[in-house]
Amino acid sequence: MIPVYIQVCLRKSARLWLCFLAFCLLFVGLCTVTPKIQSILVISMLFVVFGGMLVFLLLRDSALWWRLVCALLLPLAAWVVLFIGREKLLGLSIYQVPTGSMIPAIPVQSLILVDVTQRSPKLCDIVSFKHQGIVQVKRLVAMPNVTIGIAGDALIKDGQQWECEGVKNWLADIAKPPQRFDLGNQQWFFVGDNRPYSTDSRSFGAIKSEQIIGVVVDIWTPSAD
Repeated sequence: MIPVYIQVCLRKSARLWLCFLAFCLLFVGLCTVTPKIQSILVISMLFVVFGGMLVFLLLRDSALWWRLVCALLLPLAAWVVLFIGREKLLGLSIYQVPTGSMIPAIPVQSLILVDVTQRSPKLCDIVSFKHQGIVQVKRLVAMPNVTIGIAGDALIKDGQQWECEGVKNWLADIAKPPQRFDLGNQQWFFVGDNRPYSTDSRSFGAIKSEQIIGVVVDIWTPSAD
C-alpha cells in the first residue's frame, strides 16, 4: 500500500504537470499560428510570466520559498527546452544576418524567421541555405532545369534583362558576353539583392536541394523599432 500522503503528493504532481504541459502546448500552438519574430518574443515573455503564476498557484500547499523557486525555474526551463527544439516543434528557426548582401530587403544585423518546412521555394523567395557549413540568406532567381545569364550585376533570361519585383534593376555589363548557368535537376540559383557586395551563386555556383534550410517568412530589424 502506498501511504496516503504520498498518494496526495502524486495527485498534486500529476495535476501540476498536466496543467503545465497544456500551457506548453498552448505556447507551441500560438507560435505556430503567428510566425512573426516580435509575436514569438511577446508570447515567450507571457509564457514565462503566466507559466510562473500557474506553477505558483498549483503549489499553494507547499512552502513559500519552494513555490517561488518553482515558479521561476520551471517556466524558464520549459522555455529553454522549447526554444532549443523549436525547429522540430514549430518548424521555425531564427538567424541573424551580419552582412549587407540583402540590403535593402534585410538590413545588417536583422533577425530573420525561417520556415524550415518550406524546402521547395518559389521564384523570388528569400531563402536560407547552407554553403560550406555557413548559413546564407539570398534571393532565389532561377529554378531547377532552367538557364540564367549574368551580365555584371544584371540577370539575363531569354535574352532579356530580368529582375524580381521590388529589386533594383542593376546595370548590365555590355562589354563582355554574359555568363551562362545551366541548372540541373534539384539545383537552385541564388543572388543577393545588393549585388556588388554579395557573394552568391555567381561565384560558388548553384545550390542543391539538400542545402536549403527554408524560406524566410519574417524579418525584424530591432534598431528600426
